Amino acid sequence: MGTTLTLQNSMNFVAPILKGQPLQVTLQEPAVTAANIVLGTMLGPPCRWPFNRGSFNFPVSQAAGTDYTLGLPDFRWLETQWLTDASGVVHQVGGEIALARDSNLSRPTRLAQQYDDNMGNITFRVGPAPDAAYTMFGDYQKKAKLIEDPSSVWGVVPDEFGYIFQQGFLGVMMLLVNDVRFPIELGFFIARLLGAQDGMSEQQKNIFVQDWMAFAGTLTRSQGAVQQGLAGRGK
Repeated sequence: MGTTLTLQNSMNFVAPILKGQPLQVTLQEPAVTAANIVLGTMLGPPCRWPFNRGSFNFPVSQAAGTDYTLGLPDFRWLETQWLTDASGVVHQVGGEIALARDSNLSRPTRLAQQYDDNMGNITFRVGPAPDAAYTMFGDYQKKAKLIEDPSSVWGVVPDEFGYIFQQGFLGVMMLLVNDVRFPIELGFFIARLLGAQDGMSEQQKNIFVQDWMAFAGTLTRSQGAVQQGLAGRGK
């Protein structure tokens, strides 16, 4: 199935449930930001999607050292990595958040996304320094293409996953308009999102849920402070 559902479709779905609450108050907000929160959550780590996966490869050698820069403007996060030696034998490589330079010469066993210049160039660092010629391979998850207006489609997410992003958009919009049902809808969103992530470990799922609930709690507290301020001004 293709990607055809737009933010406007989601707004049409949400509007009657929120009893006509305005979804675009100032410059298409809060609808656009709410949608990007949902999209970023779906496509951000640790969620893995086959439709959002890219790949790369580059030669590594003793002469080139530990750092290698590639033009990957859509790179978001490193998913899995491996290398092959001159004989074509495949060796698994561990992924790291960052690596110190290692001058010891050996077959590289680790790979990190070391630098991002915010211009589409990613510098990877291998460790230890290669003792011979190899080819490094990797798969990565791509950045979410931000939703800009109601005519924008839901990024690269196929329509078949509309049951996830529609639920998430409803939950976030409920939170933003102080609808008391938002914890229920956001709970459904997280349950459906994790249900589509069969490859995620239980520990990853637990950490994801805790982080999301902390985020939702922060938004709730912020809204409470605004309401208290308005009430105080009224007095």
